[in-house]
Amino acid sequence: MALSCGFRHLVIALLCIASMILSSSSVKLQWTGTNLSGAEFGETHLPGVYNTDYTYPPNAEIDYYMTKGMNIFRLCFRWERLQRSLNGALDTTEATRLTTAVQYITDKGGYVLLDPHNYARYNGAIVGASGSTVTAAHLSDFWVKTANIFKTNPKVIFGLMNEPNTMITEDWARDANATILAIRNVASATNMIFIPGNFWTGAHTWVTGGAYTPNANVMLYVTDPLNNYAYEVHQYLDSDSSGTSSTCVSATIGSQRLVDFTTWLKTNNRKGFLGEFAGSSDPTCLSALRNMLDYMETNSDVWLGYTWWSAGPWWGNYFFSLEPTGTTDKPMMVVLTEHMANTVSAPPPPPGGPSPSPPPGQPTSNPGGVPVGQDDPTCPIGSETCACTPGAGVCDEGLTCYSNICVKDVEAVKASKTGTKSMKGGQIAGITVGIVAFVALIVGAVIILAFLIRRGTIRRPSLPSLPSLPSLKRSSSYHRGSSNVGAYGKPQSSVSIVSEESGSRGSTPQIQLHKEVSSPIVSGGSNMYSPSHRGSGSGRQPPPPPGKHASLPSSNRASLPPVKAAPGPTKPAPAVPPKKAALQPANHASLPPAKKATLPPSKNVVSPPAKNAVAPPAKNATTPKSTSSVPAKPPKPAPPPKPAGWKQAKDENGTLYWYNAETGESSWTLPK
Repeated sequence: MALSCGFRHLVIALLCIASMILSSSSVKLQWTGTNLSGAEFGETHLPGVYNTDYTYPPNAEIDYYMTKGMNIFRLCFRWERLQRSLNGALDTTEATRLTTAVQYITDKGGYVLLDPHNYARYNGAIVGASGSTVTAAHLSDFWVKTANIFKTNPKVIFGLMNEPNTMITEDWARDANATILAIRNVASATNMIFIPGNFWTGAHTWVTGGAYTPNANVMLYVTDPLNNYAYEVHQYLDSDSSGTSSTCVSATIGSQRLVDFTTWLKTNNRKGFLGEFAGSSDPTCLSALRNMLDYMETNSDVWLGYTWWSAGPWWGNYFFSLEPTGTTDKPMMVVLTEHMANTVSAPPPPPGGPSPSPPPGQPTSNPGGVPVGQDDPTCPIGSETCACTPGAGVCDEGLTCYSNICVKDVEAVKASKTGTKSMKGGQIAGITVGIVAFVALIVGAVIILAFLIRRGTIRRPSLPSLPSLPSLKRSSSYHRGSSNVGAYGKPQSSVSIVSEESGSRGSTPQIQLHKEVSSPIVSGGSNMYSPSHRGSGSGRQPPPPPGKHASLPSSNRASLPPVKAAPGPTKPAPAVPPKKAALQPANHASLPPAKKATLPPSKNVVSPPAKNAVAPPAKNATTPKSTSSVPAKPPKPAPPPKPAGWKQAKDENGTLYWYNAETGESSWTLPK
């Protein structure tokens, strides 16, 4: 039973180890993507001129990022462009541009996070501030009209506002609640809502705050009748978390700045989304990005995902831009690809209309150094290294403009871009399967071994069993050993085992110590036990004298007189060893004749040894009076004179015995 319980515990332990191995693997986040910038550009030219002051990302842009595995896009735009006046109708043309981009992404399986990139302002006036011309009712009106367009598309998420700042936190929480209620009750929209906080909704200041009440103290009381919302935060890795520097503080700054907000989410059972984060191609920044994403995946129970800042056709040489250089991905994209939620295949980019012209101050060339809207006139015929702009012209004969490069086989380029990720995913999957198979193999082997042992096919290991004690019918006591020479080769008290009168097999014998130095010689009587001589049986007779064949006459039990203890200090009896001590053959020739001594019972009670254990022989014949439970032995008398004619000899086992050459008698002990 103990063995089977041990196997059961071993199996449970192995299963726990397997569970820990599997659970230790990071879980990919639900949403991984990027911001798509362009429609929020030209904030000093509102509403501005399309393709001059601002633009929307082309379809080829969306295709590229979806092939990398991105499944969510934070689509930035300006409130003032979509709603040209407060409480006014949405601009039809602008709404169509926004709707077209949203529809293209969601039709391909992606999600869109709508982002009015206004910092809780409209034409510079703070929403809901005291004395402001823009109120919470204006924001609610805008969102009701926007929600009515997209409420039938569950892949559209409503981001209430980009980075509210320098305002009273309680005012913003009040206005956010009013807007949420309007979306639910007036527009009857059920889409998920992302809610930012004050202080540019920084994750690092969510708990500590600043000049105003911390978001952690106020935003907890946001109310959504459908409970279908999450908190959106932003976090950069430079010294002041502003995202204005290409340097990062350290390789671990990413996770460090998310800890407080993550703890707040877990404590309050809330969900979070990282709407903006970035780092440059600097090695420290790349390490910090990996550290940040690993941390989010480890805490995927509260983190829904992220969108990088940023992507879009007009970023030029911006150090956070994800736009590829020719066919080469940015180093930041390599890091992001390692943590993508999934890979979404995209068809070749469809032909488009004229390429938009950049606004003043915006880049005038694509990554290949060719002016926007033109193909490279110096490109050799058939070359696949020429820059191009999708929809702006035709590459050389036999080539197609894909991802700003003239290529011959678009599908082959796609395969080469996705192959690395697929192979990496396969390697990860293979390692995971290998670990699971190894653990399963161990568990299976243990279970089979336990089953075979229980069936008896394999014997369990066991200790050698000790011989059982014989039961007595006539006498209530017998001598287990007769020798006065113990296992340690020193004189000792003999051990007697007193059995119950019934002599039943299950009875527990009582063990006492007797003050005798040898056992009696038994001659005849099948129910009595003779001395133990090398394991000999009962009734063994001494051999006849040398040269004669006389037999030992039957006689009564002979005994030896008490023997005086040897002088000198004595030692207490040793503790019971775990195994049975072997009894040595008696050497009667070393002791003079003695009579059996009867000792009074000791006052001290000797505890019986463990079951099947035999008390070991004592090292000395006497023990100190203050500690031993055995009384001291009486003084040893002088031996009587030896009778004439008796001599000693050895039998075939080397045991000494007495014989009389004159009378032909032999005896184990010297007759009187």
